[in-house]
Amino acid sequence: MSESSACVLHEVDAVAFVGNDAIRCKTLELGCDWASVAAPVARGETTFVRLQCHLDAQHWLDADTVVAACTKLGDEWRWRLSFVSVREPRPQPLAAFIDEHRRRAQASGTFASPERRPASRPAEARARGQAGLDAPVSARELDQLFREALAEVAAKR
Repeated sequence: MSESSACVLHEVDAVAFVGNDAIRCKTLELGCDWASVAAPVARGETTFVRLQCHLDAQHWLDADTVVAACTKLGDEWRWRLSFVSVREPRPQPLAAFIDEHRRRAQASGTFASPERRPASRPAEARARGQAGLDAPVSARELDQLFREALAEVAAKR
């Protein structure tokens, strides 16, 4: 059995954060890269969910996930959640935008490394944080930065 297909039955109370909603649910199974939960409401595929629950007395799960499937079973909905990483890999359109921007800036001599330039937008300032570039970035802020980057790329075409 591969690591990604291995799972454990793990029924505990959990909270699924979807946008501004905190949905009380119950984990059913946990895998290395997925989770199955029972929830009182349906959510569409690709919906971003922050899942939080206790694994045991010493460990807490706080994971970014995306709804991969949502099916009705009796009075509840079963969500199959896929874990996602907001750090790697970076989305291809964003990667292309950043690489192209850096290449043009270096060619024109206007390139300033991210460490030396001030944040140009409030979300970027929060993403950089007071502690530096490695400060945590919320999924909402990352999504906003991504949407802004896509809009800038589209405007230049």
